[in-house]
Amino acid sequence: MTERVRPARPHTGTTEDGRRLRQVLTYARRGSRLTDGQAAAWERRHRQWWISDEAVDAPGLDVRDAFHDPTRPLLVEIGSGIGEATAALAAARPSCNVLAFEVWYPGVAQTFLRLEEQGVENVRMISVDAVWSM
Repeated sequence: MTERVRPARPHTGTTEDGRRLRQVLTYARRGSRLTDGQAAAWERRHRQWWISDEAVDAPGLDVRDAFHDPTRPLLVEIGSGIGEATAALAAARPSCNVLAFEVWYPGVAQTFLRLEEQGVENVRMISVDAVWSM
């Protein structure tokens, strides 16, 4: 029996006859407007702290590889919002890697600001439905 692998972003596929594949998601994307501060944080940090949609779609993604030390324990936060708990968790557990799921881009950018304020580097953000990523 072969293992069935579910894509991290199932709602982006098509059916065999080319129609868009519709699936229920466990979240709803909200507005994506960034404040000036969030936009600046996004520009400074997204290449380092955000796992891009392209990387998520690539076969064989291992999120541990996004961290400086992939052998550290991995803590996962689902729905990190604006990053208050994420930044506190990362600061309290510097010997762990923290993977935060958040699909709202202003929330991701705001989390970057909070991580900078806390001076932590052990967080990576991913913007996909966590249910399909495990």
